[in-house]
This record gives sequence, structure tokens and C-alpha cells, in this order.
Amino acid sequence: MTCWWLRALGRRAATSALVALMGLTLAGTAASAPIRSTALGRGASRERSLLDPAARRTRRVPSRGCAIPGTLWCGNFSTGDASQWTQVLGLGGEFAFPRTPALASTHSLAVTLRPGELWTDGTNRAQLREADDACGGEGCWTEGADVYYHVDLYIGRSTIVGARFANPWRALFSWPTSEAGECSNGGFQLATIDSTGAVVPGGTPALEMTGHNCDASGSENNYWWLLHPVKGAWYQFIVHRHYSSSPTVGFEEIWLKSPGRLTYTAEVLNGPAGGGRRRAHFATLGCHGCRANLRLGIYRNPRFTTTDVIYYDDVRAADSYAAAR
Repeated sequence: MTCWWLRALGRRAATSALVALMGLTLAGTAASAPIRSTALGRGASRERSLLDPAARRTRRVPSRGCAIPGTLWCGNFSTGDASQWTQVLGLGGEFAFPRTPALASTHSLAVTLRPGELWTDGTNRAQLREADDACGGEGCWTEGADVYYHVDLYIGRSTIVGARFANPWRALFSWPTSEAGECSNGGFQLATIDSTGAVVPGGTPALEMTGHNCDASGSENNYWWLLHPVKGAWYQFIVHRHYSSSPTVGFEEIWLKSPGRLTYTAEVLNGPAGGGRRRAHFATLGCHGCRANLRLGIYRNPRFTTTDVIYYDDVRAADSYAAAR
């Protein structure tokens, strides 16, 4: 199976989308809850803060909301908006910031995506892109960076995982290269899969970690999966990523606290490409000198006719496993 979300979004489309969307006070509705790709908070960056070098040089304040030592970036929604994030990716969808369900923060993010809410590449999409304040809103993860991400995930009870059409893919969160969006290894999806991890209609519902080693024309590698994920409960991920354009130097490993567990478990990579290892080696950057960023929300095949609701909480990047817990 070929790359299921980013091969459709080439560099030209990504660039034009950035320019098209950065004026965001967006699409014509007042700031009420929930909001539809609208003014997601004062820091939900506008074109100047992303594209103007002068603005990048002056924006040096830490992200608000995380007081945990070792935090490198904070996107935990404790502000009750998306001001900790840089960019909205999507021309539709709703972003709300409820107090419940919330796990660790005062608010969570609730993303609702309906059929027909299409992005410029023709996909069905509602995502936020990570801000790094020290880089003026640009992706800061460069060659040699060693980062532990914390992401709490909750699948809404009404979300229908599968569909009857071919390749019903759905991306949840991933780390594309800023300069080459088609390079995105180690992302997580919610889909129905067969015994090889390939996304198929009528398969087994699963959370899955995949990648294609930054070859958008190549086959998808399926590293890890969790079958029959529970709806209406929190999954807490810690994802350790070492950034490199070399497939032998870059890597990813994950810990998971599933519903009902009291501690994190170091996950064995049980997919065909995981080989029973703890750590998957692959290129985590599209080129030497490139940068990466987190994209989080819902990104799916436009043929879905159902509405998805996914919640996120306590999203942050840290310099160690202890700080990410």
C-alpha cells in the first residue's frame, strides 16, 4: 500500500496551502464554541508570524501552559484555544476546547470532521500544526534533535473507524518535514487493516504506526498496531523521535498507557516492518538541513461519508522520557 495521507500533498500544494490559509480569522463565523476553522486564539499564527523573517526574529517567548521542567514545546490546550499552535490545515472542520473529556489539562481539543470538508489537495482534513516559539512558528526539529512527544488521544464514541470503499485511510498525528511534506515517517493512523497492516475495507479496527522511509512512491511500512482500540477512553502516548535524514540514524520508539493501565509500557513493534524490535530506524527528515513539525487532528480519504470526532490532550515535546510522562 502506498503512502496513505501525504503522497497526495506535494511540495507545491503544501506551499500554496500555507499562503492561502495564513490569514486565518477564517470562514465567516463568529468566535463561538465550537468554532469552525475560525479565530483559534490570538497565537493561531497569521501570515506575518510564519513568513516574515523580522517577525520570526522577535518571537522568542515560551509557549504558554506547560510548567513541567524539560518541556521543549507546549501545545496542551490549557489556554482554552489553539494559541499554542501555528497553523490550521483544513478549509472546514470544527475545533472546540471542552473541559470534559480532559485528562491532564484544563481543556482538551475536540476535532470534528464531516464529509465534504476538503483541503486544497482534495482530502478531508482538519489539523493543527505545531508552533515552536524559538523559531517563530517554524518547525525546529533539525538534524540530531532528540525529542520525546506526549500525546493523549480519545476516539469519540460516534466515530466509525472503517468504510466500504478501497483504502479508507485516516491520519491522526504525524511529523512531516517542513520542506518536503511527503516525507513523514512514524505517524499514527486509525483505520481498518488486514493481517499485514494494510488499510482495507472491512478489516480489523486498529491504531497503527506507519511510514514509507520518505519515498512517497514506495510501499507503506507497518511498524506497530493496536487492534480494536476502545472508544470513549484515553490512550496516552510517549513517542521518542531522533531526527536525521539518514535511515540508519533516525529512529522512533513508543510507550503507551492504555485505558485501565496505571503505568506506561514500552511497546514492541509488532507489525511486519517492526520485526519485534523496540525501535524502528528510518529517515525522520526529508533532507540534511530540513526541519520537521507535528501535525495533529484528522486527515482522511475524502470518500468517507461519516463524521469523525477525535479528542487530544496534554500535547507537548520534552527533552527526556521522564519529562514527557
